[in-house]
Amino acid sequence: MPKAIRTTDWDRVLSALIDRLTVPSEIHPSVRWISETRLKSLLIAVRDDLDIAGKATLTGGLLLEGLCQSGLAHALEIADVPPGQKPLRIYRVGMGGSHGITPLELLQAVKPGQVACYFSALEFHELTTQVAPHHHTARLEAVIDRGSAWMEPGPGSALPGHRDGDPSVLGGSTRRDRALGTLLFHHEGVPYYCTRRDRALVPAVQWVYVSAETMVHITSLEQTLLDTLHRPWICGGPAVVYEAWERGAARLQGEGLAACLRAIDRPTLCRRVGYMLNHCGCHMDSPALADVLRNARESAAVEPMLPLLMGVPWSSIDSEWNVGVPG
Repeated sequence: MPKAIRTTDWDRVLSALIDRLTVPSEIHPSVRWISETRLKSLLIAVRDDLDIAGKATLTGGLLLEGLCQSGLAHALEIADVPPGQKPLRIYRVGMGGSHGITPLELLQAVKPGQVACYFSALEFHELTTQVAPHHHTARLEAVIDRGSAWMEPGPGSALPGHRDGDPSVLGGSTRRDRALGTLLFHHEGVPYYCTRRDRALVPAVQWVYVSAETMVHITSLEQTLLDTLHRPWICGGPAVVYEAWERGAARLQGEGLAACLRAIDRPTLCRRVGYMLNHCGCHMDSPALADVLRNARESAAVEPMLPLLMGVPWSSIDSEWNVGVPG
């Protein structure tokens, strides 16, 4: 307990703090793991709401120190941050120590309200057996640049026999596709990144509980699979993309998938989806999806051939969807 506060007032602070951290919400996605900055702000808000003598001298830092001394907050320091940045501190609020944080809890604590995506979402939806080599959270913005965000490789940028993933051969689009975003930190040897994404291209996100104490904002199953076709390298490359679709296609909701494709409004994406559904032997009884895919199939007959996976060389062409398929 801070020396500058009476025992009765400190008890009131703790009681008010507990009331605010009873259950997760979109305002406080985790009532278990909270960043130092947010926890100080929360303590100050609690202090300001109470009639406490001398509360102006009770800084967020002093209140947090008192919380730690009381055994109700335990710091987890993340020292492996980019050069020039201060170590991050995440606090486990409540009894029980500072161990046991999951990647999604860590993402939500550092960037509350942002959207976990790419490999982080693949892992959550059990679409891959691979261990995540990195994790991502995204800040959704109204518009970034829809053209460059969905730019296709130029003619000849990926040809049969070219080395998979060689930027000198595959051109600038591959480098864009492999740009992982802004490095936040490393935890237990795994890098965590933050990136910007166009809100219009990520229409299907959801809040889900990962424990009784934490909810996370994350791309839906449908959106996560679409993201593998949008940024295959960030999602682990061709092998992971195929594995994800083979594991997840049967779990897709036709109406939900159709709604995503209509919202994104990219015929090239619809053609890729059509091929992947055929590849997985998935045929859904969904009039809305059937309509979307019919239009995409018609466009495939008159539009140029495109690679199934941007930046990945193909060895054959699927005539129905007019996409180049990796060997």
